Amino acid sequence: MTMHKSISIYPNRTGFLKDSSISPLLFIGLLSLVVLFPFLIDVLSFSKLIFLFLALVVVSLILYSPYFGLLTTLFVEFSGIAWGFNIPMGFFAVVLLTAFSFILKRTISLKWEIFWDSLYIWIAVFLAFVVLSIFVAMDKVKGFSILFLYFKLGLYYFLITQILDSEKKVIHAFQMIVFATLFSVIVGLIGMFIPLPLLGSSMQTWRFRGLTSDPNILGLHLLIVIPLLFLLFFQKEKWTDKLGIAFLFLFSILGLVATFSRSSTIGLFVILLYLFYRYRTRKIIVILVSLLFFIALYFVPADFWARILSVGKINQDPSLRWRAGLYAGAWHLFLHHPILGIGAGNFVLQSHIFVAQHLAVHNTLLEIAVETGFFGFLAFLILISIVLLRLKNILILRANNPKSPLALYAFGLLVAFLGILVVSFFYSIEEYFVLWTLFGLASSLYYVGIRTNE
Repeated sequence: MTMHKSISIYPNRTGFLKDSSISPLLFIGLLSLVVLFPFLIDVLSFSKLIFLFLALVVVSLILYSPYFGLLTTLFVEFSGIAWGFNIPMGFFAVVLLTAFSFILKRTISLKWEIFWDSLYIWIAVFLAFVVLSIFVAMDKVKGFSILFLYFKLGLYYFLITQILDSEKKVIHAFQMIVFATLFSVIVGLIGMFIPLPLLGSSMQTWRFRGLTSDPNILGLHLLIVIPLLFLLFFQKEKWTDKLGIAFLFLFSILGLVATFSRSSTIGLFVILLYLFYRYRTRKIIVILVSLLFFIALYFVPADFWARILSVGKINQDPSLRWRAGLYAGAWHLFLHHPILGIGAGNFVLQSHIFVAQHLAVHNTLLEIAVETGFFGFLAFLILISIVLLRLKNILILRANNPKSPLALYAFGLLVAFLGILVVSFFYSIEEYFVLWTLFGLASSLYYVGIRTNE
C-alpha cells in the first residue's frame, strides 16, 4: 500500500525532465578536460583562454540541464578538486548553480511539478530539533552555522531526488562517483612523484589523501566504490571487462590502504568479509582472495599493520586515548542534557574539558545525541532506517532479476553502508555531503525502482 501511495504523488515523473540528448560520457570527458587543462598553462600561451572557453561550455551545459549540474556536483564532491585546487566554496557554488538550473528549467517549461519524497518530512523533523537545540546552546552563532550547513545538505538531497528521475540517470550518477573517486586517487598518486603546484595544500603526506582534504574522507569514498566494482566484476560477461574491473578493484583497495585510515580499513574488512561469504560458491573468489593475500603480504608496509593493530591498544595510542575521553565526555553531557542536547555544533567548544583539545566526538550517533538530544538522535536514526529499508525494498522488487542494474547498485549501496556504519563509530560524518549523497541515491533508486516495476 505504501509503495503505491508513493507512486501516486509522483506527478508525471518522466515528462517534465527528459533525458538530455547530449551523451553523459561526452560531458564527463569535457569535465575532465576542464579539470586537467590548467596543467598545460605553462606549455601553451593561449591556454587560459581555452580553459575559460571550456569552463563556460560546462557552465552552459549545467544551465541547459540540471542533470549535468548534478553530475558535476558529484564529480566535485568525490574527486575533491575544490579542495585540491584551492577553490573556496567550489562545491557549494556548483550546488547553487545546479539549483538555479533546476528552477530555470521549470520556469522555461512552465511545469512546476515537484516530486514529493516522504523523507523530506523526517529531514524537516530532524532540522526542527536542531533549531530547538540552538535555543539552549552555549554558542548560538555556532549552532546557526551548523543549521545553515544542514539546510545546504537538505537542498543537496532535494536536488538529487528531483533530478535523478530515470534508471539511466541513476546509473550515470553511480558511474560518476566511481570515476571521480578513481580520478582523485590517480591525480593524487601522480602528485607523489611529479610536482603539481596547482594541487597546493593537497600535496601528499605519509597518509595518502588523493585530492581530498582528509585521508578519512578518501577512505569513505573508496568504501562506496569498492563494493560496486566487486559486483560489476560478476555482472560482466567478457573477460576483458572482468580483468579491467578487477584491476580497478585491487587498485582501489591499495588506495584505501595508503590512507592509513583505521576506521575505513575496518569498514573495508567488514565489506570484504560479507561479499566473500555471499559469493563463496564462485570459484573466482579463491583467486581473488589469494591475490589480496599476496598484495597484503608483499605490497602493504609493516607500518600499516602496526597502525591497524593499535586499535586494541588504547593506553599506548594517543589518538585512541583522546577518542575514549571524547566518548566519555559526550556521554556525560548527554546524561545532563538529554532532551535538547547542548546545541548543534557546540560539543567541539566544550570538548577541551575532557581531552584538552577542541574536537568533534568522533562518533556520529553520539555527537547527534549530545548536541540535539534524544529526539534529534531518534529522528536521525529513523531517517537512516528509512534509507536502508528503501534499499532492501529495491532488492525485494528485483528478486526475480538480480542482475538488474537497479538491484546491483542498490545492493552495492547497502553493502557500502555496512562499511560506512563502521566508520561512523570512529568518525563524525553526519554533516558530510558524501553521507547525504548516499541518502539521495538510495531514495532515487527506490522511487525509480517502484515506477519501473509497475
